[in-house]
Amino acid sequence: VRQLLSAGVAALLGLALLAPPLALAAGLSVALALGVFAATVRLQFRRYLAVVREAERIGETAAVVVHGVRDVSACAAEERAAGTVGAVIDAQAGALRAYALTRLVRLPVLVLGVHLPLLALLVLSPYLTARGFTAGEIAGAAGYLVTGLQPGITVLVDAGGTLLLSLAVILGRLAEICAPRATPPPAGAIAHSFGIEADRITFAYSPHAAPVVRELSLCVPEGTHLAVVGPSGTGKSTLANLLTGLLAPQRGRVALGGVPLGRLDPGQLRSAVTLIPQETYVFAGTLRDNLAYLRPDATAGQLDEAVAAVGLADTVDRLGGYDADLPPGGGDLSHGERQLITLARSYLSPAAVLVLDEATSHLQPAAEARAELALAGRGGTLIVIAHRISSAERAQRVLLLDGPVPVHGTHETLLERNPLYAELVGHWRT
Repeated sequence: VRQLLSAGVAALLGLALLAPPLALAAGLSVALALGVFAATVRLQFRRYLAVVREAERIGETAAVVVHGVRDVSACAAEERAAGTVGAVIDAQAGALRAYALTRLVRLPVLVLGVHLPLLALLVLSPYLTARGFTAGEIAGAAGYLVTGLQPGITVLVDAGGTLLLSLAVILGRLAEICAPRATPPPAGAIAHSFGIEADRITFAYSPHAAPVVRELSLCVPEGTHLAVVGPSGTGKSTLANLLTGLLAPQRGRVALGGVPLGRLDPGQLRSAVTLIPQETYVFAGTLRDNLAYLRPDATAGQLDEAVAAVGLADTVDRLGGYDADLPPGGGDLSHGERQLITLARSYLSPAAVLVLDEATSHLQPAAEARAELALAGRGGTLIVIAHRISSAERAQRVLLLDGPVPVHGTHETLLERNPLYAELVGHWRT
């Protein structure tokens, strides 16, 4: 690109030496062409930015639909889902058409910057000949226009209107997304203990939706092993997100060590409280990289301890040790092995509070028991969103979410005194 633009400038200089009047006319024509191009750059930028934003919307919408394709099929909502995706595709098509119209400026720019000077040379050839220009000089001027000026103008329009414009828009989007806050957040308070307390918290996913969690109060002293049980849809995962600060209640407060999560130093919150979801996260890198992600300075002995504690040793041996390379997502690892890697990573983490949101759902009961007991025995607080009733049997305390009033106590107490819990236990065991 730079060479061709330099050639265009050199062509104008050569033309000025060969035929100054023609060089002046060509220079004015090129200046007019560049002015037209510059006047439309801002509009082209806006139109191309709209194309990029619509492409992002397509990705987001398609990801949501694909992620829920089973539910879409189960509810016979294929037509509605297709319409949702089709609407954003149509929106991008409209943005592309609007951008394509701005690209038509290429034609007048090329006409003004290239074709008009060449046409002027052809029309004025008799006049130039009469003024003493030789046929060789006129042919040389035409050569400058065709071999020097035309490629330079063409590259400027094509590269500047496509490549450079695309680069500017993409870099702008990255800068917009990654821009730091205008003012850094104030330093938060520091918790000196790690008990979790929820005080009359209420949460709904929209202003007009029924609350998923309503007026719930809960105290989990530091070092407690708590299991949360209840039928599907009673807000167990929502509670996990509330207790870890990933969601904020509309009413009430959640505190760590007596400090409301909203006032807590963000760095301490993220290092002290870790949520392990049902979805596993195994990234490209070595097994060591995956296991030590939350504790990069973990020693070989600490890795061995975590692997042995959660029952991952056989997988480590099968893979060939900690330096085995893993592809994105874990490759051919089973769902259970991926969950064990995530659990071992959590075992190694410095977090004082671990919240397992059905993070053992792909493990066999014996493997689940081993992993949960290992995490409970590492010290700190363990909150388990139970996948099986056996998780409640192992816990020190149990929180039952079923109905308007949450109930908590020991497994034995709830089994004896709460008919709903006894029914739930019986259902799980059958």
